[in-house]
Amino acid sequence: MDADVVVGAADVRALVGALARSPELLAAAPGRDVPLAGCAWPVRAYYRVWQRLPAVREGLFGRGVIAVSESGHARIAALPPLMADDLAASLAFGPGERRVVEAARVVVHPPRTWSDLIRRRIRAATSSAEFERFQASQRDGSPTSTPTPTPRQATAAPSARTGTADLRALLRERPRLLPGVVVFVVAALAARRGARKAIRNQDFSTWLRDESSRQG
Repeated sequence: MDADVVVGAADVRALVGALARSPELLAAAPGRDVPLAGCAWPVRAYYRVWQRLPAVREGLFGRGVIAVSESGHARIAALPPLMADDLAASLAFGPGERRVVEAARVVVHPPRTWSDLIRRRIRAATSSAEFERFQASQRDGSPTSTPTPTPRQATAAPSARTGTADLRALLRERPRLLPGVVVFVVAALAARRGARKAIRNQDFSTWLRDESSRQG
């Protein structure tokens, strides 16, 4: 559990109960509440899109809380230290082994400013590259110090990346989200550009911290 999220004892019990009732279930995470009041409008627009993406709705990452069974713990304990630890934990389990338990809730505070949002997205882009490098090393048996895989290589393994098809499908369903999709794409491009140096230098330890979400 991350230190900067809010979750209640009843929500934790709901996660534990879901694992206890379903032996095939190895990992569970709560539904996510992202309070956007007080955030700049581009941040609000970004999260209205982000929260509706299939990988975000179905994945265990970005929630700050993951409950695991004993077998599930053994699986994630075998992973190396990674910046994107919640993403790695989520993708370590197949769709039938993980579940989002909507009856349990967690409050995840978003960044309030555009600059802090971009800092978060740069961190996410950098950590995703590190995770994909790890995936590539697992496939070819080479050490994790191998170069970052190309996008084509990365698609051979489970991924939570958003593609243009996801955004087009979202727009077909909700055309009014077009301004938000534009903001989302701009943020993604800015994050990709901002992460280039860290990825090139294999700097996967610098943590770009968002202070705005920690303000009272």
